[in-house]
Amino acid sequence: SKEAAIDPVTRLMERLLPNHAGSNLIEFRGRHRDGGCAEGARCFSIQNGDKPGTISIAGSTGVEQAAGLHHYLRRFCGAHLGWEATGGHQLHSVPRGSLPPVDDAGVVVNLPFERTVYMNPETFSYSTAFWDYERWEKEIE
Repeated sequence: SKEAAIDPVTRLMERLLPNHAGSNLIEFRGRHRDGGCAEGARCFSIQNGDKPGTISIAGSTGVEQAAGLHHYLRRFCGAHLGWEATGGHQLHSVPRGSLPPVDDAGVVVNLPFERTVYMNPETFSYSTAFWDYERWEKEIE
């Protein structure tokens, strides 16, 4: 289906920022040619887009692209993404129409770990057993 062909990071952005979906303000790429990511490293880079008020986020995988989106929203837009118990997603500070620029040099983050571990056994077994699909979808983000 056409929906299945849309990459997961774009779908994530559509759920988090529905007002920005389809606006072409944020572009996701595999890697920036001059992004500063070490070859074979897990990393993301954020650069100003080709047009003023747009951002380009690149990552070695979709996970790193999503991490780049989180980093940009937190650092440059003052937004917060979190569990509902800690206030949930607070995205009201993300401006509409155009986005704050990053430094001219851009941002490069090389992740120091080969793998990312998510949740510990207690959280997984005590909390998630009671989640429905809607709650899982929030967690996946």
